Amino acid sequence: CVPLLNGIPYASMNTAGRINVGLDICNVLGGGKGLRLPIFVDHCESNSYPLATDAQQIRLIVVKGSALELQSTKELQLK
Repeated sequence: CVPLLNGIPYASMNTAGRINVGLDICNVLGGGKGLRLPIFVDHCESNSYPLATDAQQIRLIVVKGSALELQSTKELQLK
């Protein structure tokens, strides 16, 4: 099985496309089983528009020169 996004195979997608396909797969598999497990999303700084999920997303974003910092979704939306 090879995931496609608008006819583009997973191996040929950019990082943002791969992240969104992975999130969509989590939506489909979790929805079919009624699960809402937290999803860790790495390299999220390369995705301006991550796909929404019913599950909690823990987005890992690299910021040069910063100490480790935790922010809630509400704080991120205010900026």
